[in-house]
Amino acid sequence: MKPRHVRRLAVALAACGALLLVASFLPGMLDDGVLQGAVKDKDGDTPPAHPGPDDPGGFHRFQEALVRRKAEEHALAQDSAEDAVDVSEREAASIIRAASRWNEHRLQRVQEVCARHNLGLYRSSAVAPDFKLPPTPQYAVFYYDRSHKMAWCPLYKAGSTSWLYNLCLLGGYSERELQATQEQLSTLARKAFPELEYPEAEEALRGSRKILVVRHPLARLLSAYRDKLENRVAGAEHGTAHFYRKYGRRIVDKYRAKKDGVAVATSSLLQPGHVVRDPAKPAPADDEPTFKEFVKYLIDVDLANYADDHWIPYYLFCTPCLLNYDIIAKVETYLEDQVYMIRALGLQDTVKPRWRHRTSPQGPEGLPSSSPQDVSPTARAYFAQITEHELRALHQKYKLDFEMFDYAMEDYLPYVSPN
Repeated sequence: MKPRHVRRLAVALAACGALLLVASFLPGMLDDGVLQGAVKDKDGDTPPAHPGPDDPGGFHRFQEALVRRKAEEHALAQDSAEDAVDVSEREAASIIRAASRWNEHRLQRVQEVCARHNLGLYRSSAVAPDFKLPPTPQYAVFYYDRSHKMAWCPLYKAGSTSWLYNLCLLGGYSERELQATQEQLSTLARKAFPELEYPEAEEALRGSRKILVVRHPLARLLSAYRDKLENRVAGAEHGTAHFYRKYGRRIVDKYRAKKDGVAVATSSLLQPGHVVRDPAKPAPADDEPTFKEFVKYLIDVDLANYADDHWIPYYLFCTPCLLNYDIIAKVETYLEDQVYMIRALGLQDTVKPRWRHRTSPQGPEGLPSSSPQDVSPTARAYFAQITEHELRALHQKYKLDFEMFDYAMEDYLPYVSPN
């Protein structure tokens, strides 16, 4: 045998020996919590149970579960952080075929639901509609890119950061400028694409391909709460102090018990495991509303007249029963939908799809199913604060969004507290 072959054989045998050594210690390390400690996150979530000796395929499933868990945590912790993804032409062609089919299904479903409830463009009788809509579309909220004949309705906390970033690129900002700026993306995008008023807005909308991105309504509401109301000292860039003054303080005044005329501390109302803190952020002031109090507020408030843009129902803000949208994307299938949108709109020379964790499995006929939803450990913690009765009441306030975009309240039902 030649010397170089001997060296290669020795290296291979050493590698095999190392793998066998690790494998021999792995069960004990898992039992002792060594690896569990390594993968246990800052929120204290325990990793998936490791496989037993009678489960020969379990180790691969265990690895996959860890990957899913870390991706899930990363997506929640970095709600607005997304990475550009390179997609080959072959991959893009396959994705576009599937996403085009999904889009047709979504558009058809919206039309059917609007017609079923006798709403907007699909009203067919003098009978009063089941829901109250604005008299006209919300023209001023759209971003109009006339050069690409595109109009986007920004549903905040539903993939809005990606499209604001894309709009900034389309508006002439460079990647370097966007990474260095201290301004909000929405501010920069509005400078590039100012609001239009009627009738100019109506004309621009009529000649544009209209885009809408949605998300499971309950996931969006939790994201809005955590970003805007949970911690009023978390950072000025999120406007948390403003949201506390406008909403948080009033929610606490209305729904919280008082002791000697003073509202009790927020922390005294929270059970262990019902909240997730980010150690990188300053501690809350302990007078912010709980998620349960926020849900009570949403149940009671008139969402048609007093809802903030971050939690207003989709059907009221982007009025899909008053407009014929061309593309409806979902956060749950965001990568594929972005590839399709970018190609359909001819934007591939300027923008790239930005990755966000998929939470939706495949449904019948290859369509992405929004139910059952993969509810994250963080979401489970917060929804444990509310009762089944409160969840059902919240669902009623957003019922048309659930129905129109094929989402299910039942995804979250296993995680709420008994009535």
